[in-house]
Amino acid sequence: MKHKKTGFWINSFLSTFLSWSSRYLVANALILAFFGYADQLLLFARQLVMWIMMLVMPTPGGSGFAEYIFTHFLGDIMPVAPELQVAAGTLVAVVWRLITYYPYLIIGAVIFPRWLNTHFSRRAFKKKI
Repeated sequence: MKHKKTGFWINSFLSTFLSWSSRYLVANALILAFFGYADQLLLFARQLVMWIMMLVMPTPGGSGFAEYIFTHFLGDIMPVAPELQVAAGTLVAVVWRLITYYPYLIIGAVIFPRWLNTHFSRRAFKKKI
C-alpha cells in the first residue's frame, strides 16, 4: 500500500467520502421530499452525530435506537405542528430504515447461506485437504 501513487489515494478518499455522504443524504432527501426543509447542512451534521451514536449501540445497526434517535433528534427539524413531530419523525424514520438498512438484511439472508454452503460444505473442506 505504501507504494501506491497519489492518484490512488485521492480516488480512494473521494469514493469513500461520496459513499458515506450518500448514506447521510438519504435522510436529507426524505425530509426534503416530505417537508421541503431548507437547512440541509444542519440535517446532515445531526445525522453525522446520530451515526456516531449508532456505532456504539450493542444491537446490530443500532436497531430500535436508530428509529428512536431519528424521531427525537431530527423530529424538531421537520416543519410540522409540535403534536405531529413524533408521528412525522417515526414515519420518516421507518421509511429511512426501509431504504438504508433492511435491504442489506434481506440480501444478506439470501446470499449468506449460499456463501456458507459454498465455502464450508464438506466438499469444500475435502478440496482444501
